[in-house]
Amino acid sequence: DGAEAMRQAILKILRTERFSCLIYSWNYGVELGGCFGQRFPVVQSEVRRTVREALLQDGRIFDVRDIAVSQAGRRDVQVSFTAVTVFGDLSIDEEVGTRV
Repeated sequence: DGAEAMRQAILKILRTERFSCLIYSWNYGVELGGCFGQRFPVVQSEVRRTVREALLQDGRIFDVRDIAVSQAGRRDVQVSFTAVTVFGDLSIDEEVGTRV
């Protein structure tokens, strides 16, 4: 319930590649597949943008602040941010990428 359910919804969005599952609308999930294989500053910028866009599709999330991206591997990154939700601010620190 509440904040814990919202945290689970955020993690599910981050672990679902957009357009890969027919059961979800085209507005659900994150587009990380095209982010990797470039210089890391470009990867950081693209991950920040796509994570923010993906999460703001959920009407319960009002803002995504303080997004930090660090390298965790060749095809994944560690992303941390604060999600401003109807249940309050949630701090998220999660590894995301094409292998997660």
